[in-house]
Order: sequence, then structure tokens, then C-alpha cells
Amino acid sequence: MALWLWLYLQSACKTGPRYEETVVLTATLVSAMWVAVSSTADLSGWRRLRRTAVAIFHDLISLFMVVAALVIPLSLFLPAYQCYGDRGKVSELVLAASSYRSVVAERAQARQSLAGVGGGLLVKTEGRVHGGAISANGIITLFSEEPRALVVLRPYFENSEVKWACEGFPLKAMPAQCRQLPYQTP
Repeated sequence: MALWLWLYLQSACKTGPRYEETVVLTATLVSAMWVAVSSTADLSGWRRLRRTAVAIFHDLISLFMVVAALVIPLSLFLPAYQCYGDRGKVSELVLAASSYRSVVAERAQARQSLAGVGGGLLVKTEGRVHGGAISANGIITLFSEEPRALVVLRPYFENSEVKWACEGFPLKAMPAQCRQLPYQTP
């Protein structure tokens, strides 16, 4: 059981199904049932051995039915919700950048260019924001300590309107709008 818990808890935010953990849990429970049946049964003679084998087979089939009914659906759907805590915290970084985004967008609209729109802007360290910078061409970079994350917001023009591309690391902790690979042009 300790091995199963170690496998389950080794990754705090696993995004895929937990097949390995399900297999280890099943093997652990089957082994525990076999030990329980074999320790209570008298193994003298072929009849006792046959009864023990039938009991073990019955327990095994029962366990597989429980696994099929409960554990497999949980192992498929539960990991999808494990990353929401970190994603919510990283979303606070994106929200903190909204005031900087509006200033950069106003300057870019007025100049119809991204050159020099980030000049003079400084990132305030408050809340989840532990640091960051705003480049001269308006790229906003913020990072947090808990969870360790880096968010980069890049402005670009599309049909004379300022749009934003969001990138970040680690990808599994990024909100949906920031889960693209770095340096892709939108």
C-alpha cells in the first residue's frame, strides 16, 4: 500500500490517466486477498487446495469488477482536476498584467507601432507577482514563487488592433489562454 501511495503522490499535477497507479493498487489488493485466504485455510490435501484456489479466483474476479466499476473511471477523470489549483494561482499573474496590458495597448494604438510602448513601466511586486519586467516593445514578463511559474504576454498588431499572445512555463500550470508553446506567432 505504501508503494501505491508513493506512486500516487510523486507527481502533484499529473495531466494524464493514472494507469500505473491503478495497476499497482490492483496488484496490492489481489496480493492482500491471497495472503488472507491462504493464511486462514488449512492447506492439507487436494480438496483444501482446490477450495483455496476457488476462493482466490472468486476474490480476484470480484476485485476486477470493483476496479472496472470504480478505479478505472476515477483514474481517467480525476487527473483532469488536479492542476486547477496551480492554474488558478497562475491566472492571478495574468490578471495582474491587465493594467500593464491596457497601458501598452493605449500607447500602441496612439503610435500605431509597438516601438517604445513599454518605456517607463515598472512591475510592482504584490500578491502573486514576485517580479517581472516590461520591455521597450511592450512584452510583459511576470513570475511567481508559489507555484513557480513564468508568464510572458507579447503584443502584436492584427488589423490595426493590439492583440496579445500569452506563453508560460510550466505548461501544465498555465491557464488555457497561455498553454501554447513559446515563440509561436499567432
